[in-house]
Amino acid sequence: MFLVGLGQPGPAVAMTVLATAGMAIRLGHLQITAVAPVLALGLLAFKPLIDLFWGVSFGEVLGQTLNLQTVAALALIGLAVVALIQVPRPVNLPEAAAFALCGVAAVSCLVSSTTSAIAELLRLLAALAAVFVSRIVFTTPEHLRRLIRLFVASTAVPVVLALLQAAGFLSFQRQEWQAGAYVGRASGLYEHPINLVLFLVMAIPGALYLLAVERGTLRRVAYVAFLACGGAALLLTTHRAGLVAGALVLVGWFLLSRRPRLIAVALGGLALLVVVLWSQLAALFHAALASPTFLRGRGPIWTAFVDGWLDGGPAGWLLGSGFPYVTSDVPLLGSLVSEEPHNDFLRVLVTYGIAGLTCYLLLLGSITLSSWRLVRHGSGEAALIGRAVVLVVLAVVVLSLTAEPLRYPSGTWLLLALGTYVAGRGPTSGQDRSAVSSEARASAQELHSVR
Repeated sequence: MFLVGLGQPGPAVAMTVLATAGMAIRLGHLQITAVAPVLALGLLAFKPLIDLFWGVSFGEVLGQTLNLQTVAALALIGLAVVALIQVPRPVNLPEAAAFALCGVAAVSCLVSSTTSAIAELLRLLAALAAVFVSRIVFTTPEHLRRLIRLFVASTAVPVVLALLQAAGFLSFQRQEWQAGAYVGRASGLYEHPINLVLFLVMAIPGALYLLAVERGTLRRVAYVAFLACGGAALLLTTHRAGLVAGALVLVGWFLLSRRPRLIAVALGGLALLVVVLWSQLAALFHAALASPTFLRGRGPIWTAFVDGWLDGGPAGWLLGSGFPYVTSDVPLLGSLVSEEPHNDFLRVLVTYGIAGLTCYLLLLGSITLSSWRLVRHGSGEAALIGRAVVLVVLAVVVLSLTAEPLRYPSGTWLLLALGTYVAGRGPTSGQDRSAVSSEARASAQELHSVR
């Protein structure tokens, strides 16, 4: 009967449809498998360019403006799912911390049961997705260098735009009251200078890394030019925490090189720059430190958010409120209604409680420790990558004290992806397992052979 049934038109058509659907699904899977790594690398590398379109919107959902940043974030979340399915390897420590943070955030969202909490959860997932796409981005040693090269090139665009702003060819997005007058702050056409600062503190170590490992004269000149222009753009942002973070990155790079001459040149150059710009820097930092509201209002805002978190009781202390929001009467500021604590660690604490903050600190800590092992026990290119990641984490921590780098649209994608990759490939014990080659170009293979 079964064979006879196959001869009828109905079953034959059904079998044909099923076979066609199966082939389509298989071909679709193969296409996704082939395209996903390229798309993920593109999203990470061109993030500085994507964020330039922050002002072009086409709707709103759950209180979130829809724009190119939203599309990129949703695409990265989808690619993270593909990466977890496509590369079923054991979970490393940064991935475990990210999974735990997602779990805590989901529980906090359920407890809160508000659309604001759901939107905040999606924003968090958009940042943490970078942790998991590292599984499909870094499939060969050359992909690592290509990603950093493209990221530096992408960051060069807002750097040039920032210089054009300072030269008067483009208008400033932000202005600040300094010394009795409004002063424009270069932002590279981003909404706020912190966006440019965050990309620079990742691109500058990237350029230093490329300068150390690549031999082409033209490329090396381009990296030196980027470092000079990037440093100038960083100064023009007048972002206080950004200036501190940038100085730490530059000086830290040469300090970790353990080469006395380079260390002396770096420290001498920084000292000379401080002397030349002393009056401007003194006025810039004095305006914040001498403010009656501490750091231009941040002190009272921090106090208000901490008070709100303490009022949440045991459940709020552990899991947070699901969304950072406070309404309070603040001395010298008046009535405060804010969703921005101006401190990333405080924002995570208020939103996801002690549990969420612990997971976030574990994520950053595991990336830092794994990278530091490469600095101490690696050689050649592997040690340089470890050095770059350590310094970027340090810069992000400094910026997190007065800003919110992890907050949507997070500019930390490259750090989270690269840091997770290093943690999965670096030494896992105190033994030196990194000796593959002493030459920088040959040691690119080291990150893949170190176990």
